[in-house]
Amino acid sequence: MVSLGNAAARINQALHEFALVGLRAGLSYAQMSAFTGIPEDDLAKQVKDYHRLMTT
Repeated sequence: MVSLGNAAARINQALHEFALVGLRAGLSYAQMSAFTGIPEDDLAKQVKDYHRLMTT
């Protein structure tokens, strides 16, 4: 079970980093939402929370 949790954490980290790079490249949350299947508002909140966590 620990390995499954670790895998989920790595997948989430990769998703958030993908979104941050996408924003810098000019993609909108709507475009990334369509690609990932995550609702736009949820994706925006998750990415902002992740960015805040990683930069403070």
